[in-house]
Amino acid sequence: MIGAVPREMGRHMTFPPPPPSGPFQRPRQPRGGTAITAGVLGCLGALWAIAAAVTNLAAIDETATGVQWVLGMRGMGYLVEFVLLLTGAVLLFSRKAAGRWLLVGGSALHVVQTLVAGVGYELADLVYVDKAGPSYVHGDFAIVFLQILPAVVTLVMALVPATARWCAPRPGPYTWAPHSQW
Repeated sequence: MIGAVPREMGRHMTFPPPPPSGPFQRPRQPRGGTAITAGVLGCLGALWAIAAAVTNLAAIDETATGVQWVLGMRGMGYLVEFVLLLTGAVLLFSRKAAGRWLLVGGSALHVVQTLVAGVGYELADLVYVDKAGPSYVHGDFAIVFLQILPAVVTLVMALVPATARWCAPRPGPYTWAPHSQW
């Protein structure tokens, strides 16, 4: 029949509500798991850096003359690393994009100075040499790897896109008011 209404139309049929859409849909906020992890690792790295700076700078007087420059440079590098990591972590917790880049800089500095110090120790003949060769290359590689690993993880966590979304400017709460006819 042409004018007939199906039986289902007369009953109260329940359907799930449609998904939110349109210009007034609030965007999903990033959760910040990677950013918070990077910030916590940055704080831990800053604690490590200040302890290493104090240790290196205090040991300058007790070491041989040929390697004092290595300890001094490494101590100063750790101080710079401390400032970068702590400031970066605080800014990252405040959702500032500059915090990401300070964490990246502090982490990269840690990796570079750990590798350069290893070469410096090699050049200064501080490495114990036995029949197997230099212990820094063979025996202490695990220690160097363990020193670099947290910095690399912090670096990666700070560079992932999820951390960038966490730091991106957030839109304000949406409001909608109809235009008045007055």
